[in-house]
Amino acid sequence: MSDAKTDYSEAVSSQKDAATRDSMIADLIQQGYARKAEYGVGWDTVDINDVVSVVAPGAKPVVVGSKIIYYSADGTKAVVADVSGYLRVQDLTKKTRKRQYLDQFGDDAYNVVESNGKKRGRSKSEFQKATHYMIKKRM
Repeated sequence: MSDAKTDYSEAVSSQKDAATRDSMIADLIQQGYARKAEYGVGWDTVDINDVVSVVAPGAKPVVVGSKIIYYSADGTKAVVADVSGYLRVQDLTKKTRKRQYLDQFGDDAYNVVESNGKKRGRSKSEFQKATHYMIKKRM
């Protein structure tokens, strides 16, 4: 039985192979690498197996362009992994124009509790850091 990391690695390999024949997929993959290079400094590294087991246990990946998506059984959350090696967790119940992204445990990431116990909203850069994660490489 394969795990989420194995499924992810196989999907990445398949999409990179498809990119040699499809320029649109190649462009999407390149854009993901560019985003990771530009914004990825300071993102925490996570094990995709751990994130999928919390947010979407037992999910099988669905490949859409340069994204590998693991949907929760109830369809309310998804782990959205990019071919370039990072992931986000998305709340699919939010129907707003701006998508609702969550932390690696599937919890709200918009607010942070200060040391004095007060809650405040995160800045854009804090929010990006709290919702983007590098995928740990298997050794």
